Amino acid sequence: VLLQVAALFLSTTMVFIDPGEQALLEHFGQPATAILGPGGHLKWPWPIDKVYRYRTEQIQSFIVGSQPDPALANQTTILWTVPHAKEENFLVANRDQSVTSTNDVEGAVKSTPPVSLLTVSIPVEFQITNVLDWAYKNENATNLLQDVATREVVRYLVSADFMDIMSRERGAAADALRSRIQSAADEHHLGAKIIFVGLQDIHPPQKVAGDFEKVVGASQTKLSDVLAAEAYDIQTNALAAATATNLIDVAEGDRIKTVVNAWAKAALFTNRIPAFAAAPSIYMEREYLQTFGRSTANARKYILLTTNTHDVLQFDLQTKVREDLLEDVTIKPK
Repeated sequence: VLLQVAALFLSTTMVFIDPGEQALLEHFGQPATAILGPGGHLKWPWPIDKVYRYRTEQIQSFIVGSQPDPALANQTTILWTVPHAKEENFLVANRDQSVTSTNDVEGAVKSTPPVSLLTVSIPVEFQITNVLDWAYKNENATNLLQDVATREVVRYLVSADFMDIMSRERGAAADALRSRIQSAADEHHLGAKIIFVGLQDIHPPQKVAGDFEKVVGASQTKLSDVLAAEAYDIQTNALAAATATNLIDVAEGDRIKTVVNAWAKAALFTNRIPAFAAAPSIYMEREYLQTFGRSTANARKYILLTTNTHDVLQFDLQTKVREDLLEDVTIKPK
């Protein structure tokens, strides 16, 4: 038994630090001044020397805000209107909310503050960079870092806009929170580096999520109607402008046609005067024949070649059906 006790006592003179860890060696409870890296090290037996290990290369994390609920971990579909975590509400600004005034019993005017409630889950990932500060500068560095992160989240959200942080400003908000938490950690000499701050599961409180969805839906419907009206306005104006341009072009074309025809008729009349002056009878006979030809262009004509005979001429005045019409006629059986 004594040999086993001695062997156990001597085994405490060696310590092995795992990869990714750093350790602090305290001698008679005095704060350590040296940091033990990965590998084997000799020390005084316990309880003269004590070793405290820290995971300096591992990324550690905690969550600010809503915490996952193990009882609801099997949900496959997560909706705003269905509880899926232990929610914690935060106050956020709301620039779009209309401010209403009410009168109390004394007649003083009170205004509704432009704030809203928001449920958010913010994972914070960090890494220990200074073991001495992490171990000795604060009593419980892990809890202090969580409290500091929660404080900075509350401070940031009360100055952020409700709709912006839920949509287009989420990335910028995450970067701002990481910078704020890092600055607060440096002020407390925590010896930690904030690696990542994320904004996830952001939504209104579960009790009002359904009404919020209705408001958002109405806003989207309004925007859709406005865009449709603007599109119709553009289409109508463009069509009216095109119709007006077309009418103007047609009128301009008719004007040019009328003017050109008038000039052409004037030029034709001017050119006919010398012909009439040269041979009036021939000109009149030619005009008569041209007019007669144009007038009888579609009339049926019969030409008599003999004039000094007493032959009896018979005319068949029956109108025959054209052959192309007979070829197109087909008799369909009833």
